[in-house]
Amino acid sequence: TIPVCTTGFKDLEAFLLVELPKLADCTDAKGKPSLNGEPRIGQLEMMSSMILITDELVGFGFFVAHSEGQEDKDLSQISNIYKSLFAVLDTREQKEASGAAQMAKIAARATDKSLEARFRCDLRSEALNLLLRFFNVRLDSRMSRVIRAWEAVFDKIENGPSGLSRLKLPAVLSA
Repeated sequence: TIPVCTTGFKDLEAFLLVELPKLADCTDAKGKPSLNGEPRIGQLEMMSSMILITDELVGFGFFVAHSEGQEDKDLSQISNIYKSLFAVLDTREQKEASGAAQMAKIAARATDKSLEARFRCDLRSEALNLLLRFFNVRLDSRMSRVIRAWEAVFDKIENGPSGLSRLKLPAVLSA
């Protein structure tokens, strides 16, 4: 038999909504969730995995509570994920007491060729790709509304008192 998820992935959704904002416990010097501190490879891989699974779940319609005929979708979960993704993308360093020390740290970060620096860049790329997916979800939602509106107008024209249903096709076309 093929294994099936008996919870409808709701527990996975809940986990991701709680853990994504924590950035896998990556923090800056002041303890704020951020990739601008000294994240370890394992933390960066965890974030990468969470972003990738979120991307896949979005592809299957998770994180968007809606039904087929409903006009307004609840995008509050996606809004929460947006905040987490923007935290991943934030490259602003926290100001430290010494301007010279701050400048040295920024210069060192700019030339950092470590494995962690590479993972951090890759993670930010994955976050941008997921943001693009969210934009597509929003575009799909708007396109669905436009199509439903067009179909409603067409139905009124076709089935109205002077509608297209009363027109007779020429014999050549009806055969």
